[in-house]
Amino acid sequence: MESESHIKPISAMRTQFLPSGVMALKTQISFDLDGVLQQNPFRLGVFPHVCRALAPFIGAEEPEPETAVRRLILGEAKRRLLDGRHVEAYDWDDIVASVANALGARGAGAPDPANLDIAALVRHYCEVPGMIRRLPGACEALCALKEQGHPLIVISNGYHKYQLPVLKALAIDGFFHDIVTPEQAGTAKPAPGIFRDAWRSRLAAGTPIHVGDDLIHDAWGARAAGGYSVWLHAALPEHMRGASPEERPFLEGFAEARDAAYQRTFAVEAYPVPVSECMPHAVIWHLSELPALVARITGAGQ
Repeated sequence: MESESHIKPISAMRTQFLPSGVMALKTQISFDLDGVLQQNPFRLGVFPHVCRALAPFIGAEEPEPETAVRRLILGEAKRRLLDGRHVEAYDWDDIVASVANALGARGAGAPDPANLDIAALVRHYCEVPGMIRRLPGACEALCALKEQGHPLIVISNGYHKYQLPVLKALAIDGFFHDIVTPEQAGTAKPAPGIFRDAWRSRLAAGTPIHVGDDLIHDAWGARAAGGYSVWLHAALPEHMRGASPEERPFLEGFAEARDAAYQRTFAVEAYPVPVSECMPHAVIWHLSELPALVARITGAGQ
């Protein structure tokens, strides 16, 4: 029998399987995209385009037909969430097709199919100036974390075909070794399954960290899945910014900020999550705070 002194510790055995040049396993860090790292083209480009295409099929009594179309589109998405069809609630191609069919927008006089192809419209509007952008601090934070050796992952409720063109156009796709989305995982945030699917890598150590701006989808979802939850809340009150990100969830007044964000969640009633349980481990108001926070909670340099 091999003596105990010859048995390698687990950490030593795991390093045998690391890629060349990597000396130690690092904590995985996952990111939401929209509102965290990027602005996508849906609000300014894609939705207005679709609404213009379908507006002629709204009744003449409607004074704002494009607004009415938008209500129908968002209403269909909300209906799917309330029905528990969370993966389908982010399939904008299917949602728009359903609305178009309900309006009778088919056959003679129907919109050009290209005007209702959401994935194609995303690609188109990625090339239109002003439609997409990297959000403040995104590149700097990603660069710093990548230089520290952390594997970076995307966990988004936006389908892959909608998110990858934006990432590529903004030249930040190369930071990530995986992009996990609902149609791939078979579930959507805040369900634990999509987080665990994304965090499955063996080339990582410790508790995964997730960064997102949605209180339920990201802050609650990541924590429920067993991760370390970092809530990016750009509207964090000024008087809380002097405290560390780890201290902020316990400050006086934080509950009010959290509760207000909870109520702004789209289709909040679709999630049986009490607001009192939406407690992130840490709160940042700008991505520039993230690298130092990660270094502290992972013990980097110790």
